[in-house]
Amino acid sequence: MQYLINISDLVEYVGPGSRKYIEGQKVANSNHMMYVGITAETEEQVDILGLCLQNSDLFGNPHELNATILIKAEEEREISCKCSCIGGGLGICKHVVGLLVFLIRTRKDNIESATCTDVKQAWGKLKADAKAMYETVPFERMCHLASGESTYKVHPVSKSLRAQVFQNLVRENCHNILNKSIYLRIKDDTCLFFKRDDNKRVRVTLMDLDGAEREFYYKYVEVTLDSAVSLCIATKTQSGELWMWARMIRISASIAYKFFTPLHNPRNKNETIDWDTKIVKHLNSTFQGNESTSHGIKNEPKARACYEKKTGHTVVQFGSLVNPHVSWLLSSLDGVVISETSSHTIEIKCPDQGKNMTAVDLIKVLPYIKEDDENNKYQLKVKHAYFCQVQLGMFISGIKKCDFIIYSSFDDTCEIIEILYDAELSGEYVRTLQYVYFSHMLRHIAYYGAERLKNAQSSAGKLTPRQALKDISNN
Repeated sequence: MQYLINISDLVEYVGPGSRKYIEGQKVANSNHMMYVGITAETEEQVDILGLCLQNSDLFGNPHELNATILIKAEEEREISCKCSCIGGGLGICKHVVGLLVFLIRTRKDNIESATCTDVKQAWGKLKADAKAMYETVPFERMCHLASGESTYKVHPVSKSLRAQVFQNLVRENCHNILNKSIYLRIKDDTCLFFKRDDNKRVRVTLMDLDGAEREFYYKYVEVTLDSAVSLCIATKTQSGELWMWARMIRISASIAYKFFTPLHNPRNKNETIDWDTKIVKHLNSTFQGNESTSHGIKNEPKARACYEKKTGHTVVQFGSLVNPHVSWLLSSLDGVVISETSSHTIEIKCPDQGKNMTAVDLIKVLPYIKEDDENNKYQLKVKHAYFCQVQLGMFISGIKKCDFIIYSSFDDTCEIIEILYDAELSGEYVRTLQYVYFSHMLRHIAYYGAERLKNAQSSAGKLTPRQALKDISNN
């Protein structure tokens, strides 16, 4: 076997759609794939490890890629990959495609064998090579820079202009966040979801859906980048008809876990899940809130202010965040912190117990918090709806860190738990939820959505969902 894979293997694994190939080829052509080595090899399987430079941090730790090639026959191979980048858990990011392009171009004999330890030890030299490719040049050496000193006159800025600039910054930040590449773009001829059945992967497209479902999805669920930004700004208060409608027609991060767990509960392995009953119950829910939710809504602004005071960060409030690459998924972030060095989301919880105890004591008694004895720190339990919620929020926004805030109204204090993005687990969340949404949920949403639109009436100062969506799409 001269080459580990060929072009047909690449197409079979990645699927249709030109963007992934274009971006992956750019990675390969730019020499950003700093290292590729074989870490394990048998007659039936080859394991590959790759290191790829980060565009956003060229001299920082590289993206780590792992690929497994199962050799079933002379011309039959099965590929599985993952990458440490924000969308790498799904296994088809541009770095993975770049690695596969490298394998197509490079003879097997020219790929060295190495252990993970060897690669980590060699990173010092590889990092030096990266710095050599991207030498920092002082401004003085740039030919277009005029010599001599310049003087600038500072003009006062009015309050109205400052407010306008702030709104533009919010819009621009939202636009940049939503412009992340997650490689789940949905079109007629591209992969819609992967369904795992007897370890086989099945591709389904929108063209395979019922006509009414497909029409409803195109008309109301799918968003462009501009309309997603407008939706996010229009729903900043996280209330109102449009906010409720946007959540009804999608899977919201806050309720996603209840649709994820049935397929990952061993007790359901040999039983048929009654998805129709579960989904109809969800869509017909009459829950309007209770004392606990009222306490949370009332204290969320106080918690945000407490967090800003404690950390020195400024929180930008967003509305419903929908990424055009995964229009069926939604997250209502409690805020985003954007700084020169890093960005992270925040998730605020104001438990009832916080009425009678400080945040320091509160964090010790919450059932979804556990103490890490080794680091003497508190962590959010992985097998909990809140963990799924924050991971999906990071997946949709493309941000790799979340500050989970627990607030006590007793003494106006808060405790903060840092949660890092888990690409592998988030990929599992998304694959499962995507299957549930398109296989079981969309037909019910299309029916209930059509009925709701039919019965919606305009009232003074209020738009029906149809009118609101039309206005947003025109902005």
